[in-house]
Amino acid sequence: MPVRLPAACVALTAVTVLAIPTASAQESEADRAARLALRLLNHYSILFARSAVDLTYESLSITPETFDTVLTGVRVYPDLGGEDPRACEVVIDRLSSGTLYSFETSETLIEINGLTVPRGCMAPEQAAMILGMGYDGLTSDTMSIRISYDLPSSAAEISVVADVVEAVDLSIDASFDYLWLRLPLDGGNDEPVPVARLGAIEASLENRGLWERMEPILSAQLGDLSTAPQMVEGMVLQGLSGPTGAAPGAEAQAFAADLGREIGRFLEEKNRLVVAARPQNGLWLDETLLADPNALLASLNPSVSAVPSPIGALIPPADLAAALGGGALDDEARRRVGRALVTGIGAPRSIEEGAEVLDPLVAAWDGEAVALLAEARAAQGATEDAYRLALRAMSASRAEGITLADQLETELALDQTLVLQRQAYQTWPGAEARDTEDTALLDSADVPAIRQRAYDAALGDGVPRNYAQAYLWATLAAAAGDRGAATLRDRLDRRFSGSTGGAWTDLTRTAGREAAEIWSQQGLATRILGRFGLD
Repeated sequence: MPVRLPAACVALTAVTVLAIPTASAQESEADRAARLALRLLNHYSILFARSAVDLTYESLSITPETFDTVLTGVRVYPDLGGEDPRACEVVIDRLSSGTLYSFETSETLIEINGLTVPRGCMAPEQAAMILGMGYDGLTSDTMSIRISYDLPSSAAEISVVADVVEAVDLSIDASFDYLWLRLPLDGGNDEPVPVARLGAIEASLENRGLWERMEPILSAQLGDLSTAPQMVEGMVLQGLSGPTGAAPGAEAQAFAADLGREIGRFLEEKNRLVVAARPQNGLWLDETLLADPNALLASLNPSVSAVPSPIGALIPPADLAAALGGGALDDEARRRVGRALVTGIGAPRSIEEGAEVLDPLVAAWDGEAVALLAEARAAQGATEDAYRLALRAMSASRAEGITLADQLETELALDQTLVLQRQAYQTWPGAEARDTEDTALLDSADVPAIRQRAYDAALGDGVPRNYAQAYLWATLAAAAGDRGAATLRDRLDRRFSGSTGGAWTDLTRTAGREAAEIWSQQGLATRILGRFGLD
C-alpha cells in the first residue's frame, strides 16, 4: 500500500532528528538548530529532486563551522528513454555545497569529487567516438563551481573549473555587470526570462592527453592537419558572411585570422587554447544580437591566445621582490602588488606583507588601498582595525567603506564606534578644509545645505562617518523647521538611545549645548531670519 505524503514527512522528520549528532560543548544551541534546519531542508530537497531523476546516496553531513552540506556515494540514474531506465548510472564520490553570506553579497561553492559518466549515458554516436579514442567513459577527479552575487548592483561572477582524466583541464570564468531572471507578472505560464549584461567571459582548455588521442583520428579523416588553420579561418569567415554573401567586417576577419593562427600554434605545442570576450562597455545579451553575427562579434571584442588572463596578471618576480624588500615603487605599482598579496590573486596570499606594501597609500588615505585592506582585516576578524580603515575609505567616497562600516558597527560597542569616528576625523587630511567650509556654511545660514551636511556625516559620504557631527548638524537644521533633518535626528535617537554605557546620552547632551551656542550666541538663528527678510 502506498505511504501517504504527510505520514512520510512525519517519519522523515523523526529519522532526521535522530540523525543529528549530540551538540558538542563548543556548539551552541543556535548552531545545532541551524544544522537541524539545514539537514531537513536538504532531505526535502532530495525528495523533490527524485521527482525529476532517480538518485541515491550513502551519507549526508553538515559541517559544523561552515554549514556546508556534504553528500557521499551519490548515484544518479537519468532516464534516457531506453528499455532499462537505469542503464545510465552517474557516480559521484563526494558532493559538497555551501554558501557564504556577507552584508549584501553571497558566494556559493559546489565541489564534485570523483565523477564518473559511463558510455551508457551517451548517445550511440558519442559513445562510439569516446571508445574510438580509448575512453571507456568520462571521469573527473575534481569539478568546482563558484557563483558570487552582489545584491546592490546585481553583478555576478561565475567560475567553473573541471578536469577530465587523461583528456583536458577546463576553466570558464564569466562576469556579468547585471544578472537576474525577469518573472512573468501577468499570471501566464511563460518561463522566466534571463536579463544579463556581460562584462567578460573566458574559456581555457588545457590539453592533458585528449589531442594525442584525437590527432590520429582527425588525420585519417582530413589528411594533412597542417592545413587546419586555414580551413578553420575559412569556415569562420563563411559562417559570418550571412545569407547575402556580404564580406565579413574587419572585426570578423581579425578574429578569424587570430583563431587560425592560434590553432596552428596549438597543433605544434599541444598545450592550450584560451578564447575570451571582453566587451568594451559591457553588452546586454538579447535575441537581437543573433540577427547580425558581424555586429555581435564586433560587440564581443573576442580574442584567442595561449595565456589565461590570471596568468597574465601575475606579479613579475622582480616587482614582488622589490616591493617586499622595501624598494621604491610608484603608487600604481604599489596598489597592484599590494592587491595581489592581500587577495592572493597574482601572488601567494600574505595579508600582513600586503599591508606593509600598501602602508604608504593607507597613510595617505588612498581610497582603493584602504578599502582593500579594510575588507581583508574584516575577514580576519580584526573589527576595530577594519572599521578604522572603512572610515578612511568613506572619505574617498568608496562604496565598499560604507557597506563594510554598516556591517562592522553591529559588532562594535557604541562607545568604541564613536571613539574611532572621532579619531578618524582628527587624522583625516581633509579635516581642516572641511572645518573652513563648515564655518562658511554657518555664516550662509543655508538650512538645506546644513541638513545635507548632517546626512553626509551620518552616511560617511565623502567624509569619515561621524555620528556626533551628524547629530549636531541635524539638530541645527531641525530647529529651523527642516523636517528631513528632524527625521534624521530622531532616527539616530531611536537607533542609539538604548545603548548601554551612556555614550549616546553624553553625545546628545554635548551636541545640544553646542547647537544652542551656535544658534543663539553665534547668531545662526538671526542669520536664518535675515535670509527671509525677518531680521
